[in-house]
Order: sequence, then C-alpha cells, then structure tokens
Amino acid sequence: MKLSELAAIGEVVGGIAVLITLLYLAYQLRQTAVIERTAGNRELLSRCRDWVELTTTNPGLAEVLRKALSDWGSATPEEKERANGWMLSAALQGETALYMWRAGLINEASYQGFIGVIVAVASTPSLSDYLSRS
Repeated sequence: MKLSELAAIGEVVGGIAVLITLLYLAYQLRQTAVIERTAGNRELLSRCRDWVELTTTNPGLAEVLRKALSDWGSATPEEKERANGWMLSAALQGETALYMWRAGLINEASYQGFIGVIVAVASTPSLSDYLSRS
C-alpha cells in the first residue's frame, strides 16, 4: 500500500469519527435540555409547595388570609402586611415561573398553572375592589 492510499483511508476514518462525534454531541445536548427542563419543573413545584406550606407552618396566617382576602378594608395593618407578604411571595414565584418558561426550563402547562394561581390571588374580589378604590 502506498502512502497516498493510507492517507486517503485515514481521511475517511477521520471524517467518520468527526460525524460520529457530532451526532453524539447533538444527542448529549438534547439529553441536557431534557434534564434541565425536568429540574426546572421540579424546582418550580418545590417552590409552589413551600409557598402553600406557609399557611400551614405559620400560625394564624390562614386566618389572616381569610380575613384579608374576604374583606381587605377591615383587616388590621398587621394583617394586611402579612397578607401582602404572602401575595408578594406568590408574585415573585410567578416571576420566576415566567423567566423559567422563557428559558425553556419549564413546560407550558406548569407555567400556565402557576400564573393561574397568581391571577386568582390578585383577582380576589375584596382585594380587587379595594385596589380599584385606592
């Protein structure tokens, strides 16, 4: 075998190796995207669980929320502050969901579900009436 024939075989083998490497990298990128999306969904659900647990782990918060969200005007300043903190936490989680959704880290259903919760909190009749009068 001549040197030129060996060089040609080497080029073919090198080309095949490059093609296999590119295919493997594409597969790895796809796998990484799936892993990141799964981790994003898990993180969002964990944050949602933590937000919901605020009402069970903080004594009296559930009652404060019932009062503030049913009749905002009659809530004391302290009750309004506690309710505002809870609602701010919800809004920040919604913002996180938005950024994660834009980055492709969470799916559409998770994003829409969380935004629906935020809208439901924000559109509580008593709170909406109070804010429209302010």
